[in-house]
Amino acid sequence: MTLSWVLKSSLSVRHGAHRLLIRHRHLSSQPGFYWPSNNDNDMSSRSISTGQVETTFSNEKFYSHVRIKQDGLNMLEAIDASVGHVLMSDNNKETDDDGDSVSLPTRVQKLTPRQLLLLGSVWYMPRAEVDHNNNRSPDEPHSLIYKPQRLSGTNHTMSLQAGDYLRIHHTPRRFTRVYEQDWREYNDKSSSGDTDNSHQKGKNPRIVRTGNGFYVIDKPPLVPVHATVDNCLENVAHQLEFHNPHQDYVATTQRIDINTSGLLVVATKPEFAAYFSSLLRRKTKNTLKQQEKEQQLQDKLVNSTTDENVSLSNSTNSTTSPPPPRGANIEKQYKCLVCIQETNGLSAIDSWQTLKNLQDSGVVRHYLEASERAPKRFEVDIPEKIEGEDNDESADRKWYECLLQVKRVSPLIPIPTPDCQLAQSLWAQQVTTSMPKGTRAVCEVDIQLLTGRTHQIRGQLAKLGYPIVGDEQYGGAIPKTDSDEAGIMGEFTQLLALQCCHLGFWDADYKTVWNNKRKRDILQGHPSDRWISVTLDSAWWTEYIEPATGAAGESSSTDTTTTITTTSAADVELVQQQKEKQRLSLSTIDDDEFANARVDLLPPTVRLSPGANKYVLIKVDGKKDDEVYWFVVSASPGECGGPYHVNVAADTLEWIQAAGFKRITVTGGGRIDFNPDSGRAHVHGFSYGFGKGDHAKVAELIDAYYKEENGNGVNLKASFDDSDRLY
Repeated sequence: MTLSWVLKSSLSVRHGAHRLLIRHRHLSSQPGFYWPSNNDNDMSSRSISTGQVETTFSNEKFYSHVRIKQDGLNMLEAIDASVGHVLMSDNNKETDDDGDSVSLPTRVQKLTPRQLLLLGSVWYMPRAEVDHNNNRSPDEPHSLIYKPQRLSGTNHTMSLQAGDYLRIHHTPRRFTRVYEQDWREYNDKSSSGDTDNSHQKGKNPRIVRTGNGFYVIDKPPLVPVHATVDNCLENVAHQLEFHNPHQDYVATTQRIDINTSGLLVVATKPEFAAYFSSLLRRKTKNTLKQQEKEQQLQDKLVNSTTDENVSLSNSTNSTTSPPPPRGANIEKQYKCLVCIQETNGLSAIDSWQTLKNLQDSGVVRHYLEASERAPKRFEVDIPEKIEGEDNDESADRKWYECLLQVKRVSPLIPIPTPDCQLAQSLWAQQVTTSMPKGTRAVCEVDIQLLTGRTHQIRGQLAKLGYPIVGDEQYGGAIPKTDSDEAGIMGEFTQLLALQCCHLGFWDADYKTVWNNKRKRDILQGHPSDRWISVTLDSAWWTEYIEPATGAAGESSSTDTTTTITTTSAADVELVQQQKEKQRLSLSTIDDDEFANARVDLLPPTVRLSPGANKYVLIKVDGKKDDEVYWFVVSASPGECGGPYHVNVAADTLEWIQAAGFKRITVTGGGRIDFNPDSGRAHVHGFSYGFGKGDHAKVAELIDAYYKEENGNGVNLKASFDDSDRLY
């Protein structure tokens, strides 16, 4: 009997009141999933056949397809015969006939056959249904196709027949963070019978708001909202249902990615589920209309000079803000921590300023290509033709409009090296990834979604050049290991710095109305005059960036042998002032700009202060096109009047301007460790404000300068290191 149809069939996930249809195309798009076919030439190398079972392993060996060959085979015996070599033994496990004593480990490890059943990692289809699917007519309706059913812990005594089919996820993804949370409602009675409202000791309460027909949940990261194909217990829906048995109905009305944390609405009444779903359907259309009205009001206020009492207020991240107009059914804002990188010739500060300019500047628009694969493809404009495709193929591609607004951009938070405390705190929790190369800083960004597309915030910010911390798929982290644990967990080890931080909606009033389709009265939810608003004040990364933010502007002393880095967030304003001054200077240049320029009045090419100090590399354009002058300056904070690169540059810039030159550019910076006694100068590091200097050129300029007679007889050799690990 062939397994070809079984392996390609859809899956039906049944769990309580929830029914999820997960088709094979969804399953196959997940990391580690593979559907074998009759054309697979390497099938035999992944198949094991015994007198009891025939087992075919998936490519990545996370799950197996099993055909039973022996009548009367016990379920546990079948699992053990198929994949027992990758499981723990049940021999020493004491269990009763109902399997009630079977429990799941709260950490990732090998499981027993009973635990696989309890977790919902085993799927079953009887022989009759397998035969029906294999022999079905091509014209038979899809609704008549049988689908595998998920088994549970109560099926451990089940007797199987020859020809039955099992799919066993022997290495299921685990989401053990669910056991660190308190999923109970505030007023739920404890198991001991008392009625206090205290939460389980040492666990984080997750229900942050209750109402007539709903919970608002603070979902932790790395926990799915719904059951996954290999795990039906470790998710938000099951935990709420299990820990709140007084609720007859629990249904998730929206979803958040597994890696994302934050606010989520869960319905505890079917009437509210239908009501909230209708709000979501109308959200995008009404939000766009409201944005247009706000822009018109803003334009009116800008042009008004008489009414001093009219003002606009921004309700972002405020639980006490007034409700929005009735047209705005739902408000959702996200908070994220993004990487600030030196790209396209921009320094970290320039890159941050570009992002800052997007704040409240209007709608950011991209287009998402319709695809089930990740990472998703985002484009600024819909491409007319895709490389490698003909015009017809490109025209058939479907694109979705993605709209968001940048509501807040925090000050720059520098990351001196990948080994510094902040970098280790933000990326150390990642099992498989580390900080991406070129990341000089991070900053917090508040986003308001106007459309709700898969991976929208992640993809749009990455397209702008600001990937989210921890997001390997979109450039916010890089792989660092191929460990077994990484293989087990896959993408779900990526702890994203992304949180739904604010949620607002109109509460529901319920009325009895006649339903023509059902031919009876039903209870239906309608918007009330009560605005529900919930805001989270902190995210998982808040505790790590607050000390760094509080230290901004503080500096530490240095000597000739030790460099203690200074936090350069306070350098932002100084660099911006310097660049604005340079811009104004260039705007006043006339045809006779070099009339007063005197080369003999320019400063020395190289001026170095002993010790480990910051440096800047300055470029000056002369009268001729190919006439360029370069200057390297390093100075201690005491010499230049401050701890920042802009302080180091200030004196030399004034000197050059006094010599009559106006086309001056600070091209970058870093540090120079200069020891005149040993005749060594080592160039390394970078500047947040001006970007990384051309260390090779700086070393070349130093060598050339000290070979000339104006080197005061010092025999000096310069070296450099472009490594990002050195500051």
